Amino acid sequence: MRFLERFIVVILPILILFILNVLKISSVEIAKLDIFIGSLISAVATIVGFIIAIIAILIGVLDKQIMKIIHEKKSMNLLREYLFVPVVIGSLLIILSFVALIMCDKVVAGMLFKIFLFLIISFVIANIRLGIIMIYLFKEISEEYFETESKEKILRDDQI
Repeated sequence: MRFLERFIVVILPILILFILNVLKISSVEIAKLDIFIGSLISAVATIVGFIIAIIAILIGVLDKQIMKIIHEKKSMNLLREYLFVPVVIGSLLIILSFVALIMCDKVVAGMLFKIFLFLIISFVIANIRLGIIMIYLFKEISEEYFETESKEKILRDDQI
């Protein structure tokens, strides 16, 4: 299961591209490509910025109990990977968007279409995966944190 979870970002886009190849779909015509790409760049940049803000917040709480719980659960490497992948894919998607804006008028075709579609699907999946792991970690951390807090409160009450 962990293999599928880690590599779904690559497996699912390849599967979708294979299906499109079988259906002989190798291009897309977008009437206002410049507006579409501008919107895509804005959305991707916002999401990447949000992820970078999450990273900054996590760095700020490194010495806190929350990070100790993440280390105890052995989730730090997984969290690091799940934060890193959308940032890289998003950055590549922004660069490719500029290339598509320069090279294409209304039709995105061939290899550029396949790479573009691969990155868009991967970016969406990577962010969904990040959201799921963040919700899981929040649940685990909050349970552990409140359990520890209640134990400490009981100890403080016993000392009084």
